[in-house]
Amino acid sequence: MGKKGVPIYRRLPYLNGHRPEIVESGGSGSSGSSSRGSGSEVIRVETGEGTAEHFGSVDEYLGFQEKHEQQWASP
Repeated sequence: MGKKGVPIYRRLPYLNGHRPEIVESGGSGSSGSSSRGSGSEVIRVETGEGTAEHFGSVDEYLGFQEKHEQQWASP
């Protein structure tokens, strides 16, 4: 297992040209580092409409990514 605070990066496919990032879910909207270590890591990716989606697992992200890639590929 990795050390606490050191993210383990996996190869995740891009979502419509946007790279997914692994971020901590506990710090939404707050600047600076928080003293509470209760945040868990989530996958965050911009959807292209100025919003971002968050996923609690790689499987959740891959399902979302696959569904959206199919939508964009078909006219």
